Amino acid sequence: MIKVGDEFGFWTVQEHRGGARYWVQCQCGTEREEYASSLLLGKTLSCGCMRRMRQPKVGDTVGEWKIVSYGGPPSRRALCQCSCGTMKEIDVYSLGRSSNSCGHGRRKTVTSAVGAKRCAECGEVKPLDDFHRDRGSSDGRRPRCKPCVKEYDDARQGDRNRRAREAYQKNPAAKNEKTRAYHLAHPDWSSQKARESHLRHAEERARRHRERGKDPVVQASRRAASRRSESRRRAIKRLAESEHITEQQLQDLVDQFGGACWICSDLFDEEKVVLQIDHYKPLAKGGAHTLANLRPACADCNLRKSGRWPFTAQMRAEVAQAVRRLRSGS
Repeated sequence: MIKVGDEFGFWTVQEHRGGARYWVQCQCGTEREEYASSLLLGKTLSCGCMRRMRQPKVGDTVGEWKIVSYGGPPSRRALCQCSCGTMKEIDVYSLGRSSNSCGHGRRKTVTSAVGAKRCAECGEVKPLDDFHRDRGSSDGRRPRCKPCVKEYDDARQGDRNRRAREAYQKNPAAKNEKTRAYHLAHPDWSSQKARESHLRHAEERARRHRERGKDPVVQASRRAASRRSESRRRAIKRLAESEHITEQQLQDLVDQFGGACWICSDLFDEEKVVLQIDHYKPLAKGGAHTLANLRPACADCNLRKSGRWPFTAQMRAEVAQAVRRLRSGS
């Protein structure tokens, strides 16, 4: 609701004259009647003095244009000179909006080569595929090549991050909801990002796990959890399809894989690459305790594979990469 004293642009409300009509006064002293819709929607901001105050003058520089000659209202045409020396008549109200230069920056990109153009930044002639698409350009491509655009963006990454942090601090709930909605709308992308984050922070998690393991209370809790897990595993194994497997069959299985882990392909030894027998399809997911479902795996890979199913080729590569990175110490 509009009240006396409210300000809209240069207007100040003086009195309500009934219905949607208000008597207003401009900062220059002009008074007149205006409708509420005009004030609320910003259709009128002043009596015209605002535009007169912002009227361009000879000598002003807007974008790369410099006003050389302008007779003032009612004419809207001004003679301007571009930074490259081009003289042209321009609509004064388009300066800085739809017109910032004569277009010399785009003309620099023209070349006689077919399917190529010259970058306006580095000056090199490159194929059109090296330029981002731009529907507003005459050739459908941006004037600067992709490496130059990336260099420009990288130089301002800090500012973008700062603005993003400020926006988050103003309304963290809205940002969290927007992020959550995007993850729900793109589940494949979300899963891929989660896997990348998991691999990226694997060493840090392992370090924190070892540090916490020095606490006697944590040690007791982990031993109890291990006993419960082993009890569940034995119960599942009794219920699952199974067959008697001899030591010789297990040795033949290891030899079949060349004495190496089936995931990371590292050869078994007594120290770093410790041999374990892994169920390809985990017992917890309905796998059988049969020779066909067994694989020789090192302890590190077996731990990371855990009970994941289906265990895809991508997951196998990620586990192998994480284990090799752990063993190399990088």
